[in-house]
This record gives sequence, C-alpha cells and structure tokens, in this order.
Amino acid sequence: MIAVHAGTDPALLRREPRRKLAPAEQPDFFDTATDWLLTGLLLFAPFAFGSVEPWSEQIVIAAAGAIVACLAIRLLARPGSRFEWSWSYVPIALWLLVVLLQLAPLPTGLVRTISPETVSLKSSLAHDLGGDDSRTTLTFYSLATRHDLRIVLVGIAVFATVINRCRQIADVRRLLVRIAIIGGAVAMLALLQDLTGTEKIFWTFPGIQPRATSGPFVHYNHYCQFMNVSMGAALGLMLMIIGERFPDGSRRAGRIGLWLRERSLRPTLWLAGFLVIGSATVFYSLSRGGIISLLIAAAITGAILVCRKGPGPRGQGWIIGLLAIVVGVCVIFMGFDAIYARLATLHNFNDRYQDRWQIVKDVSVAWRRFPVLGTGLGTHEVVYPMFDRSNLTALATHAENEYAQAAEETGAAGLTLELVFLGMIGWQYMRVLRHGGADARGAAIGLGFGLLAISIHSFSDFGQHLPANAILTATVCGLLVSLGRMSRQPLKRVAAVPATMNLSRLGLPRRILVMAATAIVFGWALRDADAARRANDEWEHVTPLAADLAKEGWEGSDDDFTDLISRAAMACEFEPGNVTYRHWLNVYRWYSISRARDAKSGDILLTPQTLDFARRIVGEFEEAHRVCPTFGPSWCVEGQLESVVLKQPSGADHIRTGYMLAHCDPTACFLAASLDAREGKWDRAMEESRRSMALGWRASDFVDLYVRQVNRPDLALELGRGNPDLMLEVATALEKRGDRGPLALQVRAEGTAAKKTALQTLCAGADAPPNALAGLAQIYLDELDYNAATDFYQRALALDYQQVSWRLNLAHALARSGHTDQALHEAHVCLRLRPQMGEAEKLISQLSTRPGSISRQ
Repeated sequence: MIAVHAGTDPALLRREPRRKLAPAEQPDFFDTATDWLLTGLLLFAPFAFGSVEPWSEQIVIAAAGAIVACLAIRLLARPGSRFEWSWSYVPIALWLLVVLLQLAPLPTGLVRTISPETVSLKSSLAHDLGGDDSRTTLTFYSLATRHDLRIVLVGIAVFATVINRCRQIADVRRLLVRIAIIGGAVAMLALLQDLTGTEKIFWTFPGIQPRATSGPFVHYNHYCQFMNVSMGAALGLMLMIIGERFPDGSRRAGRIGLWLRERSLRPTLWLAGFLVIGSATVFYSLSRGGIISLLIAAAITGAILVCRKGPGPRGQGWIIGLLAIVVGVCVIFMGFDAIYARLATLHNFNDRYQDRWQIVKDVSVAWRRFPVLGTGLGTHEVVYPMFDRSNLTALATHAENEYAQAAEETGAAGLTLELVFLGMIGWQYMRVLRHGGADARGAAIGLGFGLLAISIHSFSDFGQHLPANAILTATVCGLLVSLGRMSRQPLKRVAAVPATMNLSRLGLPRRILVMAATAIVFGWALRDADAARRANDEWEHVTPLAADLAKEGWEGSDDDFTDLISRAAMACEFEPGNVTYRHWLNVYRWYSISRARDAKSGDILLTPQTLDFARRIVGEFEEAHRVCPTFGPSWCVEGQLESVVLKQPSGADHIRTGYMLAHCDPTACFLAASLDAREGKWDRAMEESRRSMALGWRASDFVDLYVRQVNRPDLALELGRGNPDLMLEVATALEKRGDRGPLALQVRAEGTAAKKTALQTLCAGADAPPNALAGLAQIYLDELDYNAATDFYQRALALDYQQVSWRLNLAHALARSGHTDQALHEAHVCLRLRPQMGEAEKLISQLSTRPGSISRQ
C-alpha cells in the first residue's frame, strides 16, 4: 500500500504503469544477449583507458556491431516485434547525411557551390600536382572523417538499442543499476590511486599527468565527464527508489532513521556512498571544468528538487545538501589546499583561459570560411593550424570546445542538427517531469544532472570525443527518450508517425536488405578499425627505433634503417590514407640516404643515385598531399628537398606553404627560418627560430645556420641569451671555423660562467642529478681545478656507475692531481666496462711509466 497524505489527490500519486508485454515482446535469447553485450561495452570502454587506443576502439566497434546484430535479428526474425520510433532519429539521420556528403567524391562544380573556399584552397595547394580535378570531397582529410564517423556510429547504435530495450520502468532501473555499479568501480579505482599517490594508471601504465588522479582515464577532464554522467545515473536510481517508496514526495530529512530500517531503502545508502566518493575524486582530480560543471549541475538539480510542485521527487533538495556536506568533509581531509589553490587560479581567468579563448576565436575564423558543411568531421588537427594565432607552442589536436569544433568540422548544418537533437532530449526531460510517474521523474532528474554537467564541461573540453564518454552519454540520452515515451500526456496527442514500427510486416526481401545494410555499415567500420589497429601496432615499433636513431643524429647502421623503414612501410600499407605515417616514412627514407657526407664540409654527397632517390621521395610527398592537402610538414620537407638537393625554384614556395599550414610544427618553423635567413629576412627568421626552439627543435641546428651558413653569429648569440649551453655551442662553432678572436673568447667565458653558476645552484642539494654533477665536474676540469673535478665526478658516478666517459675524465683528474694509483684503478674499471677502450689503454700506458705507480690488472 502507498501512504497518501491528506489533501493529496490519489489519482496523481502513481508510479509509471507496468505495461503487459505482448508475446512477441517477451524477453528471449537475443534480448538477454543484447543486454549483456551493452553492459560489457559500458564496462570495457572506461577501463580500457577510455578506449582511445586503436585496439580498444576495434573491440568497441565489434561489440556495438554485435549489439545491433542481436537487435536486428530479433526485430526482423521474430513475428510481431516492433521497432520503437523516436523523432530524435531525424536529426541523427540528417547529421549522418552531412558527414556522408563530406566523404563523397562530388563534382567540383557542386562542391564549389556548397563551399567555394574548399575548392579554392584545395586548388591553390594542388595546382602543380596534376591528376583528375573533376571531383573532390568536402572533407580535407577522409581518414580522420571516417575515424570519427566510426565512433559516432557506435553511439548511435547504443542510443537506438537503449530505446528499443528499455520499454518499461523496470528495464530503465536495471540499466541504471549497471551504470551505477560500473561508475562506482571507476570511482573506487580513482580513489585508491589518489590515496596511494601513484603516478601510473592501474599502478602500472605511465600517464601524462604527474599523478594518476583520473582512474583509468589518461586525462582528468575526461574522467570528470564520465564520472559526472555516472553519478547522474546513480542519483536518478536513488531518487527512483525514493519515488517508488514515497510517490507523493512526502519524505523529509527529519525521518532519516527510516532509511536504516527499511530494506527497500538500503540501496540508497550505497548509492549515496558512490555519489560522495565520485564527487570527491572529481574534486581531487583538480579539473576546474569538471568541478565547476559538477557544482552548477548540482545547484540546478537541487533547486528542481526543492522548488518542484506536484507528486514525485519534491522537497528533497536536502539530499543534495547532505551529500554536499559529506563531500566537503572528504575534500578537506583529502587535500583541500591543493583543490583551493587550483580553483584560485580562476581569479586570473583572462590569463589562464586566454589561449583557449583564442583557439575558439581562431576556430570561428575557420568556420566563416567554411560555414555550411565545415572542413570535414575530425579534421581540426590538420585544418586549424593555418588559422592558429594563439601563443601555444604545441599543436591543439582539439578545439577544447565541443560546440566550436562541431561548427568548424560540420558547419552550421551539423551544429544546428546537434543542437536540435539536444533540444529534443531536453524536451523529453521536461515531458517526464510534467507527466511521468514518481519513479520516472526521479530517474529523469538524475539523468538530467549528468547531461547538464557534461553540456557545461563541453564548453572547455573535448571529452565526448572519447568512446567511453560518448557511449555513456548515448545511453543516458536513450534512457531519457524511453522515459519520455512511457510518460503519457493527458493532452490530446498529435502523432503523424506511430510510436512503434512493426518491421516483421516488411516482406522477406526488404528485411534481408535491412539486415544486409546494417552488416555492411558495421563491417566497413570494423574493417577500418582493424586496419588502424594493425598499422598502429607496426608504428609502436617504429617510434622507439626512430627515437634511438635521433639520439645518434640519424647516423645508424643500414640494418637499423632497414628495420625502421620496413616497419613504417608496413604501417602505410595497412592504412594508406594516414598522412602522418606517409610523411614520416619518407622522412626516414631521406635520413637513410643522406648519411653519406663530405668529410671536410659535412654537406650531403649528392650522387646521381642520391638525386634519383630524392626525386622519388618528392613524388611520394606529392601523393601524401592528395591524401591530405593541408598537412603542412610534408610540404616543408618536400620544399627542402626541392630547394637544397634538387635545386628547384618551387622549393621555396612549398616551404612557405608548409609553414602557413603548420606553424606549430617544429620542422616547418626551422625550414621557414632557414629559408628566410638565407634570403636575408632576419626579423622573420628570428621569430620562426624562437618558435621552433620552443617547440623542441635542436638548438645546435640554429647555431650551424647562423654561424656557418649565413655568417650572422650575432643572431645566434641573440638566440642564446639566457641559455649557457647554446652560448657554448656558438663559441665552439666560431672556433671550428677558425675564429678564435675576442668574440669567441668572450662568448665562451660568458657561457661557461653562466653554466657554472646554474650548475652550482643545482648541485648544492643532496639530490642533485648525476648529469648536473658531471657537467660541473667538467667545468672544474677545464679550469684545472682537479680536486673539485674529482669530487663531483665521484658524486656523479655514485649515482650512475656505468658512465664510462665520466670515469675516464675522473681518471685524468686524479692523474693530474698526483693520485696515480687511483687514476690507474679508474682506468682499469673503464676497460672492464668497455673492453679495448683505446683512451683508457693509452692512459694506463702513460701512468704505468710514472715512478712509484702500481699497474693494476
């Protein structure tokens, strides 16, 4: 029985009615399989680091395909099965049409009509490439568009499945329970990682943050979005249970003891615990966007609970208040100072978010050039750099604003359809609050909390690009649509389309056609995902090989380059449309053939064979331009080969084109600086040089450029001010070219003094790094202060015993200070570590002839 308060209309005090299922709607094997596949997908996606790696994306797509297959077989093979219709499918279908138009090779005249700037830019970039220009695509990078489309298809599959599986309030409750359990597991992992202070995800895998404060996710913003939506599901389940027990909303905080006595209410205590832990981990992640969106969503949800009239969840804002108090206590004990310091940075909002706001403004410039259908889904990374005017020295792979990026990539058409879809979900939310039963309203309020939080957070982050977050958001949207469908309006309905569609009435050929189309779509997605995974597996071998060769100045053996190039070529074979793989494969090829250099000048030996290879590499870069014409680094390297090696006049234009397209790429900046320096455009060259160095380009290359190539050592010194190592490199370069006059001496003295001061400060503590200790020891050795050199070399070797060069220098310092026996001992250690070391053998031979020396074997 339901207790009814005096003065309350009993007709209003109802739960969502349980509709009697028709025989065709009774759960069967395919329903059970669909439910567990969906649960497995919701569980796997977050714990696989958010499913951002190609291997995990492939598993996600395979699971989504299996879910759709089970749903399709049930709908089409079982007599009387019905497909639940929703008007929210319409903007989804139209949005898919926009993306398919971006991918389709359309007549160039039609594309010029739709997006004249697309044809203009592509034509200006590819005017000398030749080929058929009668057709082109709206997207600038088809591979990126197909990748993001695959993730969207997964979300659509989950959304439609939830609508068709959650036909009763019990189905909604069951799915909320599973989401809450999964979210609780993620929160517990984050809490344990926070408490142990680990720097690694799962205490095993290194992340990008100083500490692993985001559970299984790599970035804390992505974790916060997932956790806020999960907590919304838990809150909805909690309010749902309360609504079922007290449908008139009469339960107040004054009778909390009832929670401890009634078995039906005990699950709410576990849910409250999850809400507390989840909220605390969001705070401790130090994500300002996550914290702010959580607070705003909680405040609005609390206001709805307090102010809402009528039956169902009302007068229960005390739940939010009590949870907030408990979360506050947890935050104080877990690390209030760090959280307060993080939020205090919002005081300088303009300074902190100036670069992000500049990104949004730059994206708006891109949108104005491609306003209707955008640059192509997923193309921000290869299109935005040409519009980038921010002070960031790194490539912004995303716009840090979902709405701005949607406008850039899909134009006004795509953004409008996305907002229409969100508006339809919001309408379903309001419909449930007005006309739903007490339990349905409670569920909707909690789900609305999660969607509101991520909608706010999406103004400053791109978390919905992660499959884990996209899947969970699609699930929540599907649940709200299901709840809205269950809520029967008392008003007269105007329905042009039935709520369900009986697909079994279709003829056999049409049913087979529907299933075949579904299989083709997900088969294509799975095939592309598998190709991306296999290519990435090869590239994971390429990355360490390339890093090792880079440390050696790309002077590796033939076997090293054969292994590197074969792996990179295999990655390109698996995924030929990947412009990044194509670019680096050709860079590695050039590094391989450019190892032969003149012994005196150090310049590359340009043999006929070398020139022939260079022409072939230029041709490969031109093929890469067809894959993605706006990938700037390939234009730059092609231009360098044409200008320096092949002596073609087009090289300079291609270098400038590359810099225009990618002035956040260190290679593009360096090559543009080299070109402008050779042409005497000094101001531009210096600006490009500073940017390239800030992006991590080798400073020694700029010393060679300004000292040896263009004879402007003063500019090299200007770059080196405040950088002792760079000043010493300038001095060395001056000495190598025979300039040992006052300038070289002054530069070396200033650089040495600055470096000595910096190293002395660094080495004053007991935890000084061994490299710093050895560097300071070398300075003392050069100054003939052998005792100090000995002391610091010994400290450095105590931390890094295997450094043979340091030990040999220590032996020299000991020998010159008269400690012959100790010097012999260190020289013999060098031979044990590196047998047949010529310098060590020579030192032993010299020291063994000294009077009183004892040769040690």
